[in-house]
Amino acid sequence: MQAVRAREIQPREVVGELGRRGQPLVLAEQQVLPVTAAFEGLLPDAGLRRGTVIQTNGPGATSLALALLAGCTEDGSWVAAVGLQGLGLEAAGELGLALERLLLVDVPVPDQWSTAVAAALDGMDAVLVELPRSLARGGRGSEARRLQSRLRDRGAVVVLV
Repeated sequence: MQAVRAREIQPREVVGELGRRGQPLVLAEQQVLPVTAAFEGLLPDAGLRRGTVIQTNGPGATSLALALLAGCTEDGSWVAAVGLQGLGLEAAGELGLALERLLLVDVPVPDQWSTAVAAALDGMDAVLVELPRSLARGGRGSEARRLQSRLRDRGAVVVLV
């Protein structure tokens, strides 16, 4: 039986490893999720700034949100759609969204909506959400603050329809 010889660790290696472990989860050049060229001139950072909420309104709001997120899925980012009833996957694909990078979360009951969104923020680069009517009428401020904090910490983007 051969004895395994321990490798001597150099101080420079230890410092290098500690430096890699101390890096932020999102590097400075990754602070913005890319969008398609059609949207670059419309956004202040030519993309979707991580840690922010973007809202689309009116007729075609869902289509606009899907088209806005298409660029980041083409670049390899993951998107979760939480609580969007009747989301047309064929239409989403036609708008350029990479369907293999889309996670669908069923419409949660209002009491579990913020938990579902928080879970999506933990693992996704962007979260597309539809606010339940019960919360849209002036819901719970503490839940909104908790979600905003998680959004900033995780560096995701929320697109609210």
